[in-house]
Amino acid sequence: MQLETREALLRKICVEWGFCLGPDDAQRIVDMPKIDAEAFATAVLAAERMTEHGDWKRQLMQAFEAA
Repeated sequence: MQLETREALLRKICVEWGFCLGPDDAQRIVDMPKIDAEAFATAVLAAERMTEHGDWKRQLMQAFEAA
């Protein structure tokens, strides 16, 4: 996934779902050299310090795959 697409996806999940990461966390995700849907979802949830994420991981993975 292109870096610009990752940035756009992070903006989208902030606006639509309230996952508004701090600039350092967002940059860390954008800069990850290899990222797949599961790694993206895990990184977002970790940045939000969510240990019980219910269905959010699946939804974040689907958003990544659709981007």
